[in-house]
Amino acid sequence: MPPGEAGPRRSSWPVGRAGAVGLAALAIVAWLLLPSAPGYDTATHLVWARELLAGRAADVNAAAAPTMHPLWLLLAVPAVATGVGGSLLQLLDLFALALVIACVWRLAADLAGRVAGAVAAVSVGSSFALLLLAFKAYVDLPFLALALLAVVFERGYVAPGVRRAAGGVSSSRAAGARALAALADRQAGVARQREVGPFVVPGLLFVAGLLRPEAWAFGLLFLFVRWLRGATIGRLWAPALVVLAAPVLWALADLVLSGDPLHSLTGTQQLAEALGRKTGLGNAPVELVRQLGDLARPPVAAAGVVGAALAVHRLGWRPMVVVVAPLLAGVAGFLLVGALGLPLLQRYLLVPAALLAVFAGVAAAAILATALGRELPGALGGAAPAGGDGSTSPADGGIGATPQQRPHAAAAPVPAGLRAIAALALVVGVGGAGGYVVLKAGSFRVLADGVVREATWQRQATELLEEHRAEMARDLRLVTLPTYRFVPELQLATGMRPTEIVSRARELGGEGPQTHGLALVIEGSKAARTRLGEAAAISRSTNTVPPGFVVVGRRGPFVLAAARVNDVAVSRGAEESERAVGRHTARASR
Repeated sequence: MPPGEAGPRRSSWPVGRAGAVGLAALAIVAWLLLPSAPGYDTATHLVWARELLAGRAADVNAAAAPTMHPLWLLLAVPAVATGVGGSLLQLLDLFALALVIACVWRLAADLAGRVAGAVAAVSVGSSFALLLLAFKAYVDLPFLALALLAVVFERGYVAPGVRRAAGGVSSSRAAGARALAALADRQAGVARQREVGPFVVPGLLFVAGLLRPEAWAFGLLFLFVRWLRGATIGRLWAPALVVLAAPVLWALADLVLSGDPLHSLTGTQQLAEALGRKTGLGNAPVELVRQLGDLARPPVAAAGVVGAALAVHRLGWRPMVVVVAPLLAGVAGFLLVGALGLPLLQRYLLVPAALLAVFAGVAAAAILATALGRELPGALGGAAPAGGDGSTSPADGGIGATPQQRPHAAAAPVPAGLRAIAALALVVGVGGAGGYVVLKAGSFRVLADGVVREATWQRQATELLEEHRAEMARDLRLVTLPTYRFVPELQLATGMRPTEIVSRARELGGEGPQTHGLALVIEGSKAARTRLGEAAAISRSTNTVPPGFVVVGRRGPFVLAAARVNDVAVSRGAEESERAVGRHTARASR
């Protein structure tokens, strides 16, 4: 391409049509091969949606109820209405994971080439935590996908005033803005990212803001970044209204469903305290390091810090602010969560973890390029030295110029000592990554087994209750579980109302000691007892057959007991006892 000639513009989407089709196909294959039952939070939203469709109020104030997410509840309504239920939301989550992979690929590849993109994509796509969230249909993955897509699109936004000022010398802020707008430029012959409209990113974060409240802060952050990039206040107020509409609608939803516009905040605080979860600013720094390492995995997190430092050093902070600011804001937000008395959960660090994967790809590509004695591809390759504020201009060979346009574009020879250090780091990195993969290879089998096991538990409990409809009819259709765990999942699986399946633990608002109805007790493996029969702040004595009840059936880890006043329960209890004695005798004879 002749110097000074602009190349063709390309789509702002993270990947092309072929890449999108491939990722979507992988999501569908995963959905078909490993069907799952939704987790606690999503099961509760589906139960609320079923109540709304039946003309009843959704009890968001129920014992141990999770935080209500307005858009997730809205999406649950057609999922329930069509009979697809959690399966539809699981497929949506898998598509969201595919979009997350595409976004980190695009961000890393634009910065440091395809090797960086591949490392980032594999790091995210192989994350145990993200895969588990997808298969259990949690609300967090669609939020993460929208947040990262906003980062990708924001890099293509240039304020109209900055475009007009591009031909001459202007303020430091506008000069830095021109450099940032050109960050997506690749080597000669590669197209530049299309500019996007002023409402695209605020619109994405408005939608994300109805899934998770962190999006409100990200939306305001990006508007502040636009001001740093040269946008005027007059052009920011309308996008700001779009972003701020999300918390207003969330508060209205809380007001309608609970009577308290701040119910999501206060309810989450109360539940965190009742469950004994770690909260507080004093715990936040330690939990930040531990949970971010667990989520991103220690090698990726460490490489991400190195890659971020390298990118800011090569390009300056202004061109990197669109990618670095959400990472730092996510970390600051986690500290704020602790200060507000909210639980310090790993899911609140999804955005920083994904962006660390992007910079881990940058670090890997930089080490490889140095070991081979080559210039780093992408925006980081041959970048002009940035000033203290990161600003550049076309006149001094800034990032907006292609390598042919830069007077210093020829890469300086890499010193032999530096190449040797990079080669050693490459060997150690590849060996360490390979060893890590070998050690963690069984984790994916554990993930698959766990996902299938929980779906099996829901089926077994439903079948067991179906076999005892007579007892349920006599005892006012009351079924209890040891704790709040598995209550919404079983409500969803059986089609019973929330008042008909409850916890018998007095803690966290349960029903307390049971005198009638049916009681489920969890036996068998430690995994079943821990997952279904126990919970923090609840006595383990709740996972026993209540006084005056007799066992009437078993299926999987579930033991079903009914009140003795029911003659049918007594006869079935005797039959169950005889079968239990027979099984014990048979095992002894073997």
